[in-house]
Amino acid sequence: MAEEMIPEKAQVSVIDPFQVWKRMYFAFEDSLTKTMRDSVTTDSFANSLDWILNSYLQYLKLQKDFVAG
Repeated sequence: MAEEMIPEKAQVSVIDPFQVWKRMYFAFEDSLTKTMRDSVTTDSFANSLDWILNSYLQYLKLQKDFVAG
């Protein structure tokens, strides 16, 4: 009879900080992946890489000419 009068305890839910962090991390990763894919596939990105490569090659040529001359 004493057992019948004791109310059952409600289950306590504890927030798992790792699960929250994991969801935020993967959501950010997906967003960053989409942003990078969209920016890398543009013509302006390809042109900027071409400009950087040409600038670097000109610098190397200038350095080589300076050292050799």
